[in-house]
Amino acid sequence: MGNNVSLESIDANSARVTLKDMGKSVTATIYFDDEGKVTNFIVPRYRDMGNDKFELENWSTPIREYGEFEKLNFPIKGAGVWNLKEGYLEYIDVTVTDLKYPQMSLIEESKAIFWSPFLYF
Repeated sequence: MGNNVSLESIDANSARVTLKDMGKSVTATIYFDDEGKVTNFIVPRYRDMGNDKFELENWSTPIREYGEFEKLNFPIKGAGVWNLKEGYLEYIDVTVTDLKYPQMSLIEESKAIFWSPFLYF
């Protein structure tokens, strides 16, 4: 992780992660199962209400299933969910059926890692 990302343990199954960049910061809560796999990621985001109105709501990405691609364990089923006062609004259900990586040179790979701060979550 970069030095602009900090982690703080909440309990055995959750942590708070903060990203600081260009004078701004955002904090999310990450939840883990007993094996250490991420099960949910909750962060405040602005929801577009139309007519140039935005409301700050909690947004989450529950992970429902893991699978293996190229001998690596990845989340393969999950969702995008607004956590609204009146209940959950699931607006996308995602299933990954295939995963391929482009072949990169070492220089290209180091640039990709440098520009992908969330690669480590």
